[in-house]
Amino acid sequence: MKLVYFEPAKRDLERFRMFMLSNDIPPERVNHILSGMLDSIRTLESNPMLGYSIGAKHGYTTSHRAFITDPCIAIYKISGDEIEIRRIYHQREDYIRDILIME
Repeated sequence: MKLVYFEPAKRDLERFRMFMLSNDIPPERVNHILSGMLDSIRTLESNPMLGYSIGAKHGYTTSHRAFITDPCIAIYKISGDEIEIRRIYHQREDYIRDILIME
């Protein structure tokens, strides 16, 4: 399967990068954190069901799945042979409302 990052997910990564830099985290540490997150998300290519069903966990009707990659959660959807990375949130953010809007 192939990973496809949607524009909102790309903006989320940049937002997270800027947040870390603005909190005096050294750039090399920020790069290490982001690289680790992207490597972790890449494991979905070989096992797309690795994440959990948001609908089953939270009781909503949605086909989106979530994959925890510390310190973030990648929201994705499986579409044919693609894994669509829709959004990336920090684990402390409330992402459920946004997912319901995405449906």
